[in-house]
Amino acid sequence: MAAAGLPDQARLAFRGRADASLDELLPRCTIKRRAEDFVVDEVDEDGQRASEAMTRAPEATLKPALEDLAAKLDSRQQQPAAEANESDGEDALATLGEATLDALRAFDAAAKDQVLRDGVGASPISVALPDGGNRLNLRLALETGFPWTRVRLESGVVEADLRLKPLATILFAEDVERLQRFGRTRGNKATATIEAPADKDARRAVHTTLAAAFRACETKTLDGGTISARWRGGRKRRRDGPRWPLVVRCVLEKRNAEAFAVIRAAGRRLGLPAGALATAGVKDRRAVTRQFLTVDLGKSRDATACRVLARVVADGGGLRVDDATLWPLSVTERALNAGRLRGNAFRLRVVSDDARDQSLKRFAAAPRCLNVFGPQRVGRDDAQEGTPPATWKIGRALLQGDAAEAFRVVCASALSDFATNENLRDVVQGISTDNFARAAAKKLSNALPRSSPARDVAQAYVRTGDAAKAIKAAPHAARTMWAHAYQAFLFNQGAAAACGAGDVPAALPLIGSAVDAPDESTPAGRAMRAQLRADGLDSESFRRLGVKGATREAVVTAGAFSFAHVEDGFTLDFELPSGAYATTLLRELFVEVVAATGVEESS
Repeated sequence: MAAAGLPDQARLAFRGRADASLDELLPRCTIKRRAEDFVVDEVDEDGQRASEAMTRAPEATLKPALEDLAAKLDSRQQQPAAEANESDGEDALATLGEATLDALRAFDAAAKDQVLRDGVGASPISVALPDGGNRLNLRLALETGFPWTRVRLESGVVEADLRLKPLATILFAEDVERLQRFGRTRGNKATATIEAPADKDARRAVHTTLAAAFRACETKTLDGGTISARWRGGRKRRRDGPRWPLVVRCVLEKRNAEAFAVIRAAGRRLGLPAGALATAGVKDRRAVTRQFLTVDLGKSRDATACRVLARVVADGGGLRVDDATLWPLSVTERALNAGRLRGNAFRLRVVSDDARDQSLKRFAAAPRCLNVFGPQRVGRDDAQEGTPPATWKIGRALLQGDAAEAFRVVCASALSDFATNENLRDVVQGISTDNFARAAAKKLSNALPRSSPARDVAQAYVRTGDAAKAIKAAPHAARTMWAHAYQAFLFNQGAAAACGAGDVPAALPLIGSAVDAPDESTPAGRAMRAQLRADGLDSESFRRLGVKGATREAVVTAGAFSFAHVEDGFTLDFELPSGAYATTLLRELFVEVVAATGVEESS
């Protein structure tokens, strides 16, 4: 039988098949026959479920807050924008007292000495700043007049700006100072040119440090041995007036919809940039999912989003966006970011004629499994002909620096939905024979949805005919996701080896530039290191895409697990912590059912 002789602590990874599909394990079981058969309910850090939150009336303070912000934005729109200039800064500094200016001058000198000459650290101080007035002018004046300090206007706290300190050991002091002053003159079409270090790693450090220190800054090494820095697009900073922070907490309910596409559509409906909408995680596409979402109205250019949300609150319903609904709830202090959730609650309907109480009860007594990543992250096994390459192979090619292979695998993966399309037959043939012409890339890009990173890659190849430039056209988030897929594949390999040896540790590493593979004395370490050697990679290879690594629990236990029989199968209810996959737990359960029903693995 499929599950015979497997370790009790985690039977999933039998024969190393951590990527086995549900259909392979139990062909007579069916899930996700309808969207309602797979329901995901996010649980926030306080233990509240999204489905419970969306049934409550919005907070009484939400509508007045939205209307107040709308009025402020309307008034700002009526005022003509003007360019910030030198006199604005002089007028702003004139509002400061002599004692405050003297304190700022002394602190700025100490901060400069700390950055350039490794002087004694300047401890933060507080200064008295005037109330009211044009706060934007004051900020510009302080940035220009005291380039080595960072002043928080809300509290008056003054801190040293140490962002360029790593460059003090690479560049001349005057070049560091030139870059520091350049960073305080953004919006004036300013540029800075410095002497480039001879060492390649040092030049790379200059580029990465400036990119991290100054947003919208572009740097380039020139032929004459210099590095040039400028502001992207040469955009001028406009004096648009103050920003009023307001973050609205919502619930996003979607049905059979891709999360990123829904969020982008919601942003367009509200007239907001994509970055103004944030979630704590990505939910399944083929399901009914409910999750928390925050809308940062402080990034609004006009009152459109405020008025739309205020009208939705007044009507007592939700905002329909394609196959999803947005339910405004309350004003919150800060926007969500990845991982800010306790976990997810699941309700699944499984259609099966073979389920037996004995196997279900046995699993319910200890509902746990290997905490491996599902095919949503690593991709599916592509050993069979006609199956698109697994996602982790894109990440491997990127980490190897093989742009041509990465480009080929990205396009081949995108063709999974078009393998039988007659119009794309030449595209499929071109991918399989490594003869991918620009005309085929254009045809592929026209067939892919706008939200697909492969579309960006194919369009770039049409323009340039260069695979390296094409793969760089993919969004940074997509390239990082592909690297994480390879990282997850290594984790699955180690977990499967540990399980097969009956030696599953409490946690296993997610290999990255800061986290190495386990020692080869352990089964997981041998499997991970063998895979890395076979691929010509090591932990340092992950530095190429900025993947640092972490640790992850090797075994996960489901909470509040229960089951009930229904007419054509059974339903399951359970909770999993953040990052765990419901389909992984289901495969573990189905192995138990396989053992109880006598179904062979190969059947």
